[in-house]
Amino acid sequence: MKWVVVDASVIIKAISQDNLQVKKKISSLLKKVEQDKTHLFAPPIFWAECANALRFSNKDKKENQNNLQKIFNLPIRLTQPTSKSIMRSLEISQQLGDTVYDSWYHVTALWLGAIFITADKKYYNKAKNIGSIEYWG
Repeated sequence: MKWVVVDASVIIKAISQDNLQVKKKISSLLKKVEQDKTHLFAPPIFWAECANALRFSNKDKKENQNNLQKIFNLPIRLTQPTSKSIMRSLEISQQLGDTVYDSWYHVTALWLGAIFITADKKYYNKAKNIGSIEYWG
């Protein structure tokens, strides 16, 4: 069984942009979830980050609401934060010079023994040496 932590950036790229490569990868990943070969996870900030990205990437309110509803229906399990996971996220964010939010996704993957997939190339380039991360852009 493969466990994957999915970044909001990947989902937004698959839903709201014409990135065929990412759409195909997400489609394949969702098929694996249906076959019970993969489980998807994200930290609890995931939905808010998706909503925020939609709000700033598209001015069509109805389309944003429809896309957010699609995201709510995805089989993504939201994890519960712990003081240790947030502390580790802070440490990694300071080490990389990035946000605690991005590091939180990565730490979630590290703690679960999962792979973190992101479409944030800047974060990926900073964090790839930590491991357990793939760039889907």
